Amino acid sequence: MAKKKLGAILSESVNESKQKGGLKNLRDTIITTPEQLKNLSSNVKKEEQKEKREAAGMTYLTQTEMDAFLGLIGRKSFSDAARELILGFIAKNKS
Repeated sequence: MAKKKLGAILSESVNESKQKGGLKNLRDTIITTPEQLKNLSSNVKKEEQKEKREAAGMTYLTQTEMDAFLGLIGRKSFSDAARELILGFIAKNKS
């Protein structure tokens, strides 16, 4: 298959869109190679495979305990600090 020059590809795109009833906005047109498309789709698959943080738990504390914990964690969110504690517990007790 012969390689086409960018100008020829753009001309074909413009002619096709004229035949279909409207001219495309070329600023919105993205030109990629088949290899770039392949890499893009493989990156999307990797992101889809990443496990999401969807599980939730609930704990009840006294107001004094909650105030003390929030005072110790500083600017972190309660959720992030609790997650760090849980991950540390899992790592420590993993066989």
